[in-house]
Amino acid sequence: MGNLQQKIGCPFLSPSPMKKTIFYTVLLLFSYLFSYAQTSESVIAKANYKLTHHYDTADFNRINTENFIVYLGNSSAHYKSYDRQLQDSAMLSSFQKEGAMAPPAGRRYDDEEIYNYYNEKRMFTSTTTLGKFIVERSFPQIDWKILPEKKQLNGYNCQKAAGSFHGRNYVAWFTAELPFNAGPWKLNGLPGFIIHATDETARILFELSGFHTVQNSVEKTIWDRKERLPITWDDYKKLAKFAQEDPIGFIEQRFGGKVTVSPGAVPKHISPLLPRSYINFPLEAINYYSEY
Repeated sequence: MGNLQQKIGCPFLSPSPMKKTIFYTVLLLFSYLFSYAQTSESVIAKANYKLTHHYDTADFNRINTENFIVYLGNSSAHYKSYDRQLQDSAMLSSFQKEGAMAPPAGRRYDDEEIYNYYNEKRMFTSTTTLGKFIVERSFPQIDWKILPEKKQLNGYNCQKAAGSFHGRNYVAWFTAELPFNAGPWKLNGLPGFIIHATDETARILFELSGFHTVQNSVEKTIWDRKERLPITWDDYKKLAKFAQEDPIGFIEQRFGGKVTVSPGAVPKHISPLLPRSYINFPLEAINYYSEY
């Protein structure tokens, strides 16, 4: 199987009999190599978006819909699945009342969280696929072309723009009436707030479903480092490769103990660097999932 030093290139772990050292502890030893954003702004507004995603090119009627929320600061934003947030809260409540919890069968909400820092041109993402990590990714810089068309959407005066991002061509409608240069997901960079965005095939659609300012928010700041370990993008990719090639070894490293499985029951991990297997038209073209 090899040890963790061989798997993720960690220079701090020397070979020892304790082969199953939990990799969280190891990663903490070099967390200082990871540079966090310098500021953490207060949440001053929240926006809700509905994503409609026709994910199957062979059948336009196969659709995923999911609700997302964006916590907004003056120059930063935190984007996450609102449906996932509600599901996690329900599971926690069930655990506190009944001592057991399980996610709803047949439904997996997106667990990726995105932190954008627009002035600093920095983006961080966090998922729980491999563990509770946070990693800095390439900031999405979209070369938007602002078009002359204008119309009202959601009660706001909006203007049309077009731009390409990670293999998809988008048309977006933005408003200068809201003081944010932000939008849903990784879409940003317009001189206003994105109200509506769709790709040219109409298979991906983001629609603003709600917006309100915040005075006394429970989410006091955009940046939340709680229970998130920093890891570089290169090391995250190595860890993902380890999990894909040796799922049992990965589980043993993660939980620090021997795992025994019956023949034929070895977990079949789908690479966390690729969209789910049933999606053949992901938000980003396939190659962008692992390159940036």
